[in-house]
Amino acid sequence: MVSICCLVYNHEKYLRDCLEGFINQKTNFKFEILIHDDASTDLSTKIIKKYEEKYPDIIKPIYQKENQYSKGVKISWKYQYPRARGKYIALCEGDDYWSDDRKLQKQFDVMEKNPDCVFSTHKVEKIYEDGTPMQEYIPLKEMNSGKIRQIDFIKFLFTQNINTFQTSSYFFRNECIKCFNNEIPEFIKIATVGDRPLMMYMASLGNIYYINESMSRYRVGSIGSWTLKLTKDDRQKKYYENSIVYSDEYNKYTGYKYNEYILKRKKENKFNIYLYEANIKKLYSTDYIKLFSELSLKRRIYYTMIGIFPGLKQVYKWLKEIKPSE
Repeated sequence: MVSICCLVYNHEKYLRDCLEGFINQKTNFKFEILIHDDASTDLSTKIIKKYEEKYPDIIKPIYQKENQYSKGVKISWKYQYPRARGKYIALCEGDDYWSDDRKLQKQFDVMEKNPDCVFSTHKVEKIYEDGTPMQEYIPLKEMNSGKIRQIDFIKFLFTQNINTFQTSSYFFRNECIKCFNNEIPEFIKIATVGDRPLMMYMASLGNIYYINESMSRYRVGSIGSWTLKLTKDDRQKKYYENSIVYSDEYNKYTGYKYNEYILKRKKENKFNIYLYEANIKKLYSTDYIKLFSELSLKRRIYYTMIGIFPGLKQVYKWLKEIKPSE
């Protein structure tokens, strides 16, 4: 009834927590675990093979010889979704894990009772790389359990914080994916990330159901994670630029029905690019001064000083890297 799709790359340090979270699920239906190891260079492959030997009827891995992500391959769409046999698909990447052994059953039950819902999600706890709780949750805004109408979901996606929902909480109908016959929408093809465009796609199809229970844990700053990569070179700027491009494609895909909300997000992405560049001319312009004034005083001073004296950015970065003993 459910296909669990798990992407793994150099997750040796965290992988056992993830796999145990799958195996320990208590359900009244059968599920399969589809693992895609993207040519890991650590011991991830060895760990997966041990679990495969122990649970051969449940765990079904793909072991890549060459890294597919670096080639620009949409791994889930090419390798995972086409082989998923379940009525539903649940996602969790190898550095996160499920903390509630009834998670699958709870999401399965609400989706069975609500046929107009195409997607289910829940609260996720944020933890540090070593597993210590951060005392923070996604979504940031407290929400009640229940159905979220399609239009409200769209509005939420484009007007709330980027951490709307977290990937380890995704649970959706397989039929929504199968209808493409391997031809995915253009906005998903060009996106450099997979989770947000997937939510956008689901939002175009129907209602969703939110469960206000923390049932998984999201590891912030894990080795090889997307959030950690964003802190390097100019990837964060490229991320915002790409968000603008695939949001424009989504606008076309949905017939401009949600243009108002998409334009709002587009403006915020442009603002984030100007922040990254410390482009004070733009930040202090009439178009963006309101967004800039909403930042903390400390951040406003930082970006203003960096904008006037660009060399300070490198000095600040250097100071942050100095260890106390130095």
